[in-house]
Parts: sequence; C-alpha cells; structure tokens
Amino acid sequence: MSKKFDITIAKEKDAGVVASILKRHYEDVYKGYVTFNAVYVRKKMAGKNYYLIACERGKKNGKVQPKKIIGCIRASIVDIDLAELRTLCVDSEFRNLGIGKTLVIDALGLLKKNKVRKVVARAKPENKKIIKILKSLDFRKEGYFREHFRKGDDIIQFYRFLA
Repeated sequence: MSKKFDITIAKEKDAGVVASILKRHYEDVYKGYVTFNAVYVRKKMAGKNYYLIACERGKKNGKVQPKKIIGCIRASIVDIDLAELRTLCVDSEFRNLGIGKTLVIDALGLLKKNKVRKVVARAKPENKKIIKILKSLDFRKEGYFREHFRKGDDIIQFYRFLA
C-alpha cells in the first residue's frame, strides 16, 4: 500500500490549521490553561519548536497535493542538546496507517540534524498505541510521574539518545 500522506514542517502560514488540529485533540486536556489558536502556534514556532504536519494527499487537476492536515507533532528543543516530543495527534479516521510513527521518525530526524543528544516523550499509561510506537523506536522508560498533568493525570516519561 502506498503512503496516502505527506509530512512537512509547518510554516507560519499554517499556524491556523495546526491550531485547529491541536484544538480537536487537546482542548479538553488543556481547557483553562491553553487556548489553541494561530497566535499560540506562531509563538511556539518563534522559539525552537517545530510542528511537523501530516497532510492527506489529494488530486487537483491531475496533480497530487496536500489536502488537509490529519496529524501533527511538536518537536521542542528545550536546551542545547535536549528535546521533547509533544502533542502527537492523528485524526481518528486516519489512525493505524503509520502516520503517528512516521511523524515521530521524521521529528527524530529533524532533531538529529539539530544536534540534539537526548529526546524525551511522555504518554498517559492508558495510551497503549503511543507507548508501542515509542518502544518500537528504541525509547526507554525513564520514569512514572503521578498526577503530572494539570487534571491529575499520571504519565510515563520515555527517553532516547540520538548521538
């Protein structure tokens, strides 16, 4: 089966649609703490944050082109050689097609080009899909944090060295 999506680094002009997918997936999690809009995404982009977006392929006038954003991940460089993977999401009708894993792989490639040594990622213990993806990409469990998120959710932190 050929890939039905393309992954690119979001540009400032994409901030509104990136905010839209983040809102669909994370608004309830961050309610009262973060408002996902174009301004929020542009502020994140201004730092060492990269949003990688998965776009469904479509055809127009016989040419294959991105159709709509169906997934994203934020790769955030938090120190000289340390980064975090954050806000991985894929729209439900496009799950189980390898999009989430491809987003993580491409984010790791981008971080490696930026000379990042260590990458961390967090997942809720019940999110078996992302845990499986991280483990398949040689991430190791670093810790279990109780009531880590604002709503009292537990998380597991994973890490991987790139260098």
